[in-house]
Amino acid sequence: LLFNHMYPDGHPMKKQLLEGADTRIAAVKYEDVIAFHKLLSKAPRVATVFSPSGAQKASAAVLAPLNCASALSFSAAAGSAKMPKAAVLSKVIPDKTSVSFMMGTPVDLHNTHDDFLPLKMAVNALGGGFGTRLMDETRDRLGLTYGVSGYLSGGVKRVANSAAFVIQSSCKPSNLEKLQDSIVGVTNSFISGGMHDYELEDQKEFAIGSRKVRNDTPANELALLHRNLLDGSDASHLDSFETRVQAVSLPQINAVIKKYLNKDKFT
Repeated sequence: LLFNHMYPDGHPMKKQLLEGADTRIAAVKYEDVIAFHKLLSKAPRVATVFSPSGAQKASAAVLAPLNCASALSFSAAAGSAKMPKAAVLSKVIPDKTSVSFMMGTPVDLHNTHDDFLPLKMAVNALGGGFGTRLMDETRDRLGLTYGVSGYLSGGVKRVANSAAFVIQSSCKPSNLEKLQDSIVGVTNSFISGGMHDYELEDQKEFAIGSRKVRNDTPANELALLHRNLLDGSDASHLDSFETRVQAVSLPQINAVIKKYLNKDKFT
């Protein structure tokens, strides 16, 4: 099935891989699998991490037993809360009929911090799907993109800048400059002006409702509890979720937007 997707009919590699495959598979011995596994475990693998160096140290410790050679970039001073300098990177891949665009910044915040929930609600109001500011402007009003989304990833506790605020989108090549301008403009306006009352009420309803939908099975609830314990919080942090959501105020949510989303630090 994999080869059928990788190579079109008539491709010489497909014929070479498929001819006699049944015979070759039947001939494989247990010792062959063990030998290959030993060979593979000695081969270097590469993990690319775009993060400040505080997170680089953490990732290097995780990757070391896996024999990974870490390719690390966008570094800040080790252990520093200083943001990396803004950067622009572009990559041309020939023969593509669309382009993709991403913009973001590291955030000095972990997902059990009191500011994380209001900031996550704010980011969702900006780019969490249909009915949000980015989608309303770039897709519905201007017709520049196939889709646009924004999200806030949770950070590692005690590691500065390991969370990230990211916006991603795609479009046809001729729309790229207009799309970038629109996304930057909407985002900057959101950071400067903050959220509206109706957006906050929508996000409260969404946060509570989506939490119930996502965790409707024991397995999902257990995974959430386990992640919470790994982050250093007990079950009471989860039990208080709805209360904490309802307690978020507009001044609070607009304060965390300005505190953590610096438009001069976007990459």
